[in-house]
Amino acid sequence: MKKISAILLTCLFLTSCTFGPRYCQPIMDMPEQQITGGISPYINPKWWEMFGSANLNSFVQEALENNKTLAIALAQTEQAFAQLRITRASLFPEADIGANTNWGTLAPSGQIAPDPVEAFSIAPKVSFELDIWGKNRKLSESDRARYFATRAAYDLSRLMVSANVVNAYFLVLSLDASIEILKTAIADGEKINEVYLKRLKAGTISRADYLRVRANSETDKATLIDLQAQLSAAKSALAILCGRSPRDIVEKDIKRSKNINELIVVPQIPAGLNSEILRYRPDVRQAEQNLISANALIGVARAEYFPEIALTGTAGYASAALVGLISPATAFWSLAGGLTAPIFQGGRIRAANRAAEAAARQAFAEYQLAVENAFKDVYDALTANRLRRNILAHSKQAAKDMQASYNIARAQFNAGIIDTVNLLDIRRTMLNARLNMVNSQYNLLTAVSGLSKALGGGWQAKPVQVACSKE
Repeated sequence: MKKISAILLTCLFLTSCTFGPRYCQPIMDMPEQQITGGISPYINPKWWEMFGSANLNSFVQEALENNKTLAIALAQTEQAFAQLRITRASLFPEADIGANTNWGTLAPSGQIAPDPVEAFSIAPKVSFELDIWGKNRKLSESDRARYFATRAAYDLSRLMVSANVVNAYFLVLSLDASIEILKTAIADGEKINEVYLKRLKAGTISRADYLRVRANSETDKATLIDLQAQLSAAKSALAILCGRSPRDIVEKDIKRSKNINELIVVPQIPAGLNSEILRYRPDVRQAEQNLISANALIGVARAEYFPEIALTGTAGYASAALVGLISPATAFWSLAGGLTAPIFQGGRIRAANRAAEAAARQAFAEYQLAVENAFKDVYDALTANRLRRNILAHSKQAAKDMQASYNIARAQFNAGIIDTVNLLDIRRTMLNARLNMVNSQYNLLTAVSGLSKALGGGWQAKPVQVACSKE
């Protein structure tokens, strides 16, 4: 037995050899600008809480618990982990147990029996493939990376779902605000219609003026109906994101306690970004783990050129006529080895190597693209944050000025200074300015959430170490 142990230890020592390129994190041309402060609210694990809405927080939490897309991504992560365990099992010996019963004249001791006897044997069987060229270890490395890639994909789904919930909630609030503006405008228009109808009957205005006023009111009503339809669609979309049942989607309303003006908008952060931060983005982590996996599979493909050595060992007991089944005298063991070497494969191995190398090049390009998109997303989000704040400031001032202008115009019309056409033009401009202000508020809020999304919004895990591998 000592001799067998020595052989096994020697064989295990030989498994230290591996083929395939070493993995090193790709070096890319990164920007030099960096920021040091003001970023923490955007990368908080619960970044949506910075808007100060309890209802929004509850919607996001409901989605993270019940969203079907997240359920799919979680199941894929569990599948990848199970596959990793399957692959890692090939690094260790396999043990089975078997029993046989035979009739014959040869006894277990090797002597010839005068009469046929029943021979019974029971033995555990151990088999092990020597991983001399590192094929199984490279497979394990590849599946480990794939598992981390699915974890990153889950984090990406989580980020997308939370961002979609936040933006859907903002849309609901902005539509609420726009609808309230239209309702106020319609109520005001009905009063104007009554005044103009009396003047028409009194003969102080023409029928053309009255019809123009009434058409203006009807346009507002049509716009209101369109906004109500958009609100219904926005609420059902939010309900689906939250994973609600079909019945709840139809019957359960979307609660909101704050209007869009009461949401908190955190201060903007300066331009520029530390390149290290974007390594936390789930799509970048996913792309890099896919690259690590593809890189490891090159070693798997190259190992196919070399022979495989398998060891099989058995140890157990044998008896005649079921007598002395567990007697030490009947104990036996054996050790056998087999070697399989490729000779002619019709170009299969060479093609497999080329395919693995091409897959690695594809993964490398996809990783580069993910990094490039990450910087583009952040650059665009930073720009949108800065510009949307300015747009909102101008929109608020425009709405304020146009409201004042309309109030003056109504007084001038009543005094006979301006005509109906001028009054209606000013009123239409005022109404559009108020609606544009709401739209600007919505765009700024989505720009803020977009920056959190671009930064990876609430990191669930740090990047896996990506220094050059020692293998």
